[in-house]
Amino acid sequence: MAFERITEDDLQGKGNLGRPDTPGVDTTEMQRILDELPREVIVPAFNRLAEQLEAADAAASLGARPPEGLPEDTPATAQGVLEAMQAGAAEHAARTDNPHAVTAAQTGAYTKEETEEAIGRRVVEIGAGDMAQAVYDPARLGVDVTVQTYTHTRSGTVHNFAGSGANGRALMTADVQAGDTFAVNGEPVAAYMGTESAAGAMAGSQWNGRWVSFVFDGETLNFKGGGGLPAADRAKLIPGNIKAGVTFFEGTPRAVAGTFTADADAGAADLLSGRTAYVNGEKVTGSIPSKAAATYTPAAADQTIEAGQYLSGAQTVRGDANLKAENIKQGASIFGVAGALKLLYAGGCKTGTYAGGVRWNGASYVYEGHSYFYLTGQPKMLYVQYEATPYVKVDGKTYGPGQHDISSAKDNCYVEYGDTGSRAGICILGV
Repeated sequence: MAFERITEDDLQGKGNLGRPDTPGVDTTEMQRILDELPREVIVPAFNRLAEQLEAADAAASLGARPPEGLPEDTPATAQGVLEAMQAGAAEHAARTDNPHAVTAAQTGAYTKEETEEAIGRRVVEIGAGDMAQAVYDPARLGVDVTVQTYTHTRSGTVHNFAGSGANGRALMTADVQAGDTFAVNGEPVAAYMGTESAAGAMAGSQWNGRWVSFVFDGETLNFKGGGGLPAADRAKLIPGNIKAGVTFFEGTPRAVAGTFTADADAGAADLLSGRTAYVNGEKVTGSIPSKAAATYTPAAADQTIEAGQYLSGAQTVRGDANLKAENIKQGASIFGVAGALKLLYAGGCKTGTYAGGVRWNGASYVYEGHSYFYLTGQPKMLYVQYEATPYVKVDGKTYGPGQHDISSAKDNCYVEYGDTGSRAGICILGV
């Protein structure tokens, strides 16, 4: 390709050349005539030259002096010189006879011996690496076969783990509460610990400041651990549900010693009314009534405190200082106290003399030197003289010391005197 030139034909009739000294035209026409050569000839030719120089094959038309050392038939163009130099460089590069006699020391390269040693060492390393990979990473998972460190943060109820890798671990910066959710790199994911949801399994335990490890498959976060009891069952792991003598997790901070026994035999009738207890795991409500404090005065009939009651107060059986032998008739016993009062006289009385008995009209009864009583005639009077006389009975009516009108007594009355029964004026247990 030859570059174009401006010819005489291109200049013919252009510009001011050949016009009269006085052109006889107006100013506008004169300006056009002066710009005619530059605009219509020079500028278009220059632009065409620029396009030709920018073409890919322009170097083939540019002249160049081939330098020494190139073949004599090298074209005297820029393209010819470049191609000749490229061919010479390729030929030189293909030589293996080290034409410049460069040594390994000059280039910092290994010598033959050093190269062989390095290759042998590398072969051993590669072999060992392949063996280790065959054992520890047979699937060639690379970074996923090792544990990667994630960063844990908690925002609201969301626990986010930032990092990468299928096997992860993270230092917890907050505890987990029931109802919390989980995310990996900001994307919500399902999270489990064993067969439970992670939030349910981890809630209630101290996690802040503890390390956790997990496996992340791209969709699910599986915390290692778990496999224990669900939360509902853990709540049942209390001493009252475990047999006495049995300890779960013995020797650990989670030890739970049982208190439950199965050999009790108490029933409702063995417990106070309103009180409860567990017998063999069953709740029992007591039925034993309570009896408040009470005082009992002995009487002729028995007074019974019914069985099956709880005595919540003192039960008092009254005593009496008069309950002693000298106040009880000889031959009688009151609450285990045998009487010592003697019967001094018992017999009838008449108006006349009556052998061995008592008569009216001033007769007296004397015993052991003491005149205890005497009787008079009309009106019938009884005089009880001895102060210590326990009693005198006339026809069953008792009289104490003093003078008594006994007009109602029969002539043939029955008189009894002596220390028999309770003494007159003495009260024993209210009688």
